[in-house]
Amino acid sequence: MTFDVTVTDLAATTATETLTVDVQEPPPYTGPTPGLPRIVWDGMDLNFESPDGTSLVVTNLAGWYGLPSVTSNDVDRALVDGQAAGPKVLGARDLTLEGYVIGQTRTTRPTIVKAIDDLVALANRRDMSTFTVSDPWLGIGRQAEIRAVGALEHTWNGPWAWHYTVPLRAYDPRLYESGDGNTVTLTPRQSGTGRVYVNPDPTVNNIRGPYPWEYASKDTGHSAQVVNDGNLPAPLLLTYRGSLGDSRVQLVGAGSDAVLLSAVGDGVTIYVNSETLTAWADGGYGRPAYIKAGSRPLTLPPGFNGRISLYAPSGTGSVTVTWRSAWL
Repeated sequence: MTFDVTVTDLAATTATETLTVDVQEPPPYTGPTPGLPRIVWDGMDLNFESPDGTSLVVTNLAGWYGLPSVTSNDVDRALVDGQAAGPKVLGARDLTLEGYVIGQTRTTRPTIVKAIDDLVALANRRDMSTFTVSDPWLGIGRQAEIRAVGALEHTWNGPWAWHYTVPLRAYDPRLYESGDGNTVTLTPRQSGTGRVYVNPDPTVNNIRGPYPWEYASKDTGHSAQVVNDGNLPAPLLLTYRGSLGDSRVQLVGAGSDAVLLSAVGDGVTIYVNSETLTAWADGGYGRPAYIKAGSRPLTLPPGFNGRISLYAPSGTGSVTVTWRSAWL
C-alpha cells in the first residue's frame, strides 16, 4: 500500500516536503489468540484466530478452578452430641464451557460452519477426551479427561456470530500437569554403589595398592528423584518389565505405603496403578494376583520433592515410574 505524506517543519513555516510512504500489510495471523488462555479440547483450539479473520473465543469456563462437589458421609451419634466425621469424598468436576465462533464477512461463513461441525462432533463423543487450559499468567498448563454430559445449546447472533454452551464432566476431579508427564526408570540394586576407580600408583597418599577406590554417587539405578508441584496427591503408573524378583516400590522417608509385587518373568510386562492397586497386562487383561498382600496405595504427597526406590533382590528388568503433578 503506497500513499503520500506531507511534512511541515514548524520551526520554518515555509518548508514543506511530500514523501511517498510504502506500508507493507502484515501477513494474516493464525494461531492462539494473544493474551488469552490457550484452551484446547482434544486438539481443537477454542481461543483461536484463523487467516480469514474467523475467531473462536471462550467467554466462560465455569468450574475449572475451585473445589468440586464434596460428600462428607458424616454419621449422627446415637448417645452423645455431635456427629462422627465420615470419609470425605470428592465428586466429579462439572464444567460449563461457553464461547463464540465469530466471522467478519460472508466469505468466512465456511470457516464458521466448519468450526461448528467440529464442536458438535466433540460434544457428541461417547469416550473421554483431553481438555487442556494453558494460562499465560500462571505459566503452566493443566489438563483433565472430560466428555460432554448434556446438549450443546447454541444461538445465532446475526449471520456471522454463533454462541454456544455445553456442560462437561471430568470424572477424575484432579487437574493434572499438561503434557506426557514425568518418567524415571528404576533397576534392581547391584552390589556396590557409586563409581569405582583403581589406584594405579601405590605411592600416592602413602596408600599401598593397587586397591579400588569407590566414590559415592548421588544417583543409583534403584532410586530416582520425583516431584509433585501440585496441591493434591498424585498417582503413579508403574510399568514392570521382567525379569524381576519379588519387589517393593516405596518413597524414601515418606511413610510405609508401598506397592509389593510378585516376581515378573523374563519378557513379561505388568502395569500397576499405584493409587488403586490394580494390575494389568498388555491388552488390558487383569493381573490382580501380582499384587502381594501388604501393599498399600502409593501416591506422591502434595509438594513432594524426594526419592522413590525399587527394592528387588534379583533380576535384570526395570520399573518405569510415570506421573504428573495434580491440583484441585
